[in-house]
Amino acid sequence: MSFSVANFKDVREQSKTFESFVAFNGANFALTGDGEAERVNGRNVSSGIFQTLKVQPILGRAFRPEEDKPGAERVVMLGEGCTLHLMTLPLPSNTPTLICSASSQSLTGVASRSPST
Repeated sequence: MSFSVANFKDVREQSKTFESFVAFNGANFALTGDGEAERVNGRNVSSGIFQTLKVQPILGRAFRPEEDKPGAERVVMLGEGCTLHLMTLPLPSNTPTLICSASSQSLTGVASRSPST
């Protein structure tokens, strides 16, 4: 099904049938740290995606509901494969900030390649 953001929020708030209701769509991003931009495939997702799929990030934390709100700090979760590739980049040891499609975003964690994690 396809919903606008406003319709998604209405359905999620009014739903009495579903245990959870999340949104996602595919997107391409230009990801940079301190080096050249790199094109990566990704997803825009709403908070609750990890709880709905009954998985946890292998590092860091899941997205928080307040991060869905307009004006909230932008956050990004990297996939395990992307993270292994980026380990060669000079990123800070504390929670790094990455530039993702020209927007500064805080790294919240790393998602597993396997849905069984």
